[in-house]
Amino acid sequence: MLLKGLISSIFFVVCTHLFCTIQIVDNNARVPVHGDFEYFEDVSNSISLDSIQKCSFQKSLKNDPSFGLTSSTYWIRFEVNIHCRNEDLYKLEISNTLIDEIELFTCLDNKVKSQRTGRAFNFSDRKYSFKSFVFDLENNGKDQTYYLKVKSLYTLAFPIEFAPFSRINASENNRQLLYGFIFGLMLIVALYNFLMYYFVKENASLLYGFYILVFGFYNLIFVGLDVQYFYSNSIEWPKISASVFASFSVFLACAFTRQFLNTKEYVKRADMALMLMMFVAVVLFIIPFFDISILYKKIITLFPVVIFVPIIYAAVIRKKQGFVPSKLFIYGWSFLGLGILLYGLRSSEIIESNVFTANSIPIGAVAEMIVLSISVTYKFKVIKDENDKSKEDKIIHLQEMEALKDKVNRELEQKVEERTKEVLAQKDELSVKNQHITDSINYAKKIQVSILPDSVQINARFKDFFVFYKPKDIVSGDFYWFSADEERILIAAADCTGHGVPGALMSILGQSYLGDIVGDKKVDDTGSILDQLHEKVTGTLRQSEKGMSVHDGMDIALAKITFNPLTLEYAGAKRPLWLFKNGELKVIKGSRFPIGGMQYNLRDKYYSQTLKLEVGDTFYMFSDGYADQFGGEDGKKYMIKNFKNLLHEIQDLPMIEQNKIIKDEFYSWKGDFEQVDDILVIGAKV
Repeated sequence: MLLKGLISSIFFVVCTHLFCTIQIVDNNARVPVHGDFEYFEDVSNSISLDSIQKCSFQKSLKNDPSFGLTSSTYWIRFEVNIHCRNEDLYKLEISNTLIDEIELFTCLDNKVKSQRTGRAFNFSDRKYSFKSFVFDLENNGKDQTYYLKVKSLYTLAFPIEFAPFSRINASENNRQLLYGFIFGLMLIVALYNFLMYYFVKENASLLYGFYILVFGFYNLIFVGLDVQYFYSNSIEWPKISASVFASFSVFLACAFTRQFLNTKEYVKRADMALMLMMFVAVVLFIIPFFDISILYKKIITLFPVVIFVPIIYAAVIRKKQGFVPSKLFIYGWSFLGLGILLYGLRSSEIIESNVFTANSIPIGAVAEMIVLSISVTYKFKVIKDENDKSKEDKIIHLQEMEALKDKVNRELEQKVEERTKEVLAQKDELSVKNQHITDSINYAKKIQVSILPDSVQINARFKDFFVFYKPKDIVSGDFYWFSADEERILIAAADCTGHGVPGALMSILGQSYLGDIVGDKKVDDTGSILDQLHEKVTGTLRQSEKGMSVHDGMDIALAKITFNPLTLEYAGAKRPLWLFKNGELKVIKGSRFPIGGMQYNLRDKYYSQTLKLEVGDTFYMFSDGYADQFGGEDGKKYMIKNFKNLLHEIQDLPMIEQNKIIKDEFYSWKGDFEQVDDILVIGAKV
């Protein structure tokens, strides 16, 4: 029995003191703990230092302490002998910044020295203002035993290193530069997405911009910069900030994915999964403000990884459906997933720990944000190209209709000359062909009307507004155009050279070019808009080339109404704007040169005029068709003077009644006379 007791005692001593004393010489090097430590799990979270010295510690099988998510307190025991002969004393550094409470005990000459810090304490109270935790050591050349007490709601894994203070300080400065570069890139990418939303109104850009800001701040928490720069005097917020920003990041990531891939329409199963994830994210966002349990921490740790499944699934399906930008979308999320994987392998000591693997999540996040921002931009380009092609197809169709009409007419004229005797026999055939032409032009009218602004859209911005639009033929050379956002409204009334199909072709060009200048190039000044419109028309019709006989163009009045302050900016090409203030008419004249035409090389730049508006003011823009209409008892023109008098008389009436009176006056004056030109009158009350 005595022998058995002796063997048990020897076994206990050997098992509890297998670690070696860490020897540190004065060579300015970093020394990792590399498994030379013992640990004890305090499940009750109540054991004191006096009691822990009597407990049986276990030898670590890992290089660094790693205990996962746990509610227990862990004690680490190690022994160090530091031979330091200069003033650059060795310190203990723990680089995991997400530990809530960490306390180092030094037993020296029957006295206990304690140093305590962690996220649960004010950053401003730290002795060393580093994001990592730094403790003083005894640099006396003697074997010294230390006890480290740690507790955290986050994953309890932390490398322990011993290094001279100068090395720790230099590493801190280098990390600050690296993080400044990483998070500076994140901020730039976020601003880029906000600008994309401002210019092209792509909702995916807005959502992704907010995602970058929120996920970027989560990465700040991950590396410990949040308590250093944002709430150094707070105790409660550092405890919940990681959970709050992790769940918020997941919510925005799912919302961005739904918008970018349009999962609601094309991948309904993935869309349901993403909405479920968003609901769970909201719940996880709220819980930390009341209580945080170990179960909650396990869920919030795994949750950001789980969302990769519906996100990647939706992207793969959209790629198979032919949505090209989804390829970049997959690459972007893969970069972030790779960063998370590398960090996990590094934490499990499967791969080496270095600057890259220690910061693989922020680096992967930057790569993800850059690639996904490119994919958002590419998506906008794909949509824009599709819209441009649609407009070009409509113009080509109108040109084909005009060419068909000309061809048929030439054939008919030739047949009339050659076959005078067969006129009656061919009458039915001619009637059928003419009907085809008329049907084609009627179809062209549908195309032209579909391109004109929607009256519902205009009435949504103007409470009192009307448009009197009456083509002379089936299709019109007059057109009106409208563009609006929250700050201003642009509206134009244009009269193209000629009427019928040639005028309609010019009107299609005019509407397309105005949309390109204002919508894509973001030109806002009315004079500059007309300058660019002139350049596009003359360039398309090659009017600057010798021998070209196409001298078509257009007259146009363009107004911009800005709400704050309430102003009207106007520019015109041979068309005025009439403004009534308190019953008085003010005629605002534009340039005397048209858009395009024979005088393309004589004109000056079109200029803008800005006027203050008041509620109740009315303004009118119109083509010359109304005033040039023949009629009345003597068959004379209606004239501008009579049109002014008419508007004076009806000023106090609502716009819908003005529109009716203007129409009735036109038809009454015209009588049985033929309509001589296209009619366009626009009226609006501010």
